[in-house]
Amino acid sequence: MSLRRRVLFVGDSITEGFGGLTSYGGFRAKLLSLRKTNGLPWRCGGGTTNMISGENRYCGGTGLTISQIDALLAIDGAQWGYDTVIAHVGTNDATQRNTGGTPTLATSQANLTTMLDRIRTQQPNARVFFALIIPNTTAGADTLITAQNSAFSTQIAARSDASLITIVDHNAAFKANANWSTEWMADATHPNNTGYATMATTWDTALTAAGW
Repeated sequence: MSLRRRVLFVGDSITEGFGGLTSYGGFRAKLLSLRKTNGLPWRCGGGTTNMISGENRYCGGTGLTISQIDALLAIDGAQWGYDTVIAHVGTNDATQRNTGGTPTLATSQANLTTMLDRIRTQQPNARVFFALIIPNTTAGADTLITAQNSAFSTQIAARSDASLITIVDHNAAFKANANWSTEWMADATHPNNTGYATMATTWDTALTAAGW
């Protein structure tokens, strides 16, 4: 039987649940409902409380890049004990890159290393479930997301703590549906309620496979 975990959701507006109904709460609320143990949800930490009631805390915020999320993790991770991290990060890195902004892919990779190292320093035994992020309906941004997902996957596999990091391929889960862009998205970047439900199921499958 699954244990009651101390969870830190880490991410930007997709982790917040932007694009879905406020009452729906993005993938977090749906996932929490799937992961109840004896009627009790996970205990969630983080300095941000948006979109859902109850276990509504997460680490991050709308529009943030990996480096900006890591800056919040330095605060939240020290304040909130956790044994599980559920991270969907890098969307704003890729979309800003697509419009001529920064960071570069190499910088995003360096910032990811900093973030993952911070998690390992804060909680040496924490299990990280790391998303290959969902696609984007803007072709240029989606090309950059595909390249970034591939680079991050290779980068994580080479880490000394790779055995404690589970890669969860949300991109493939979306693209398995030929109509994902019209059926599962609220706009170019954010899922609708059905898309968030798909994300929750994808997380839940990975968590179950890992014995979580």
